[in-house]
Amino acid sequence: MSATTSPKETLHSNAQRWSAALRASAQGPLLIAPSVLAVAEAWPSYRHEADGRDCTTWLLATLGKNLVWFRCRAAAVQKLGPWSAKMLHHDVALWVAGKVGSNQEIDLVKFALMKATKEWATGACLSLGQARPVVAKALGLKPVEKKGCSRCAELEAKLRRLGEKV
Repeated sequence: MSATTSPKETLHSNAQRWSAALRASAQGPLLIAPSVLAVAEAWPSYRHEADGRDCTTWLLATLGKNLVWFRCRAAAVQKLGPWSAKMLHHDVALWVAGKVGSNQEIDLVKFALMKATKEWATGACLSLGQARPVVAKALGLKPVEKKGCSRCAELEAKLRRLGEKV
């Protein structure tokens, strides 16, 4: 912060930049999470300029997200590496970070996702629905079967009795 910039101006300019990043891309939350956490660490110096609100309250009012939301995304990038902030949808990064353990698994997933992104050539990062089977295959995970509720089982049984394929 320069001598001519007050903390409130810095907080305001950060909020504008963060808001734009959140709107601009699915990777935006991953890219800004470290700077949000840096401001959160120095929050006591910003509290007065933020009208006395705590950091989470200010973040919720300004960006619609709380501090934990940003911490989770920063932790995912820290675990997966900087490539994830440039390549993954923020929800995919969270999900992948929870699935991988070793650096070898991270590399397997990274290259599988890179390959899938190039093959689909959409120009956008993969959605969670697109990334799940790619990651599952790379890690050798068994696909999860859909489970229905008890009402679904009743309806399926009725359909079978009526001769319909289920």
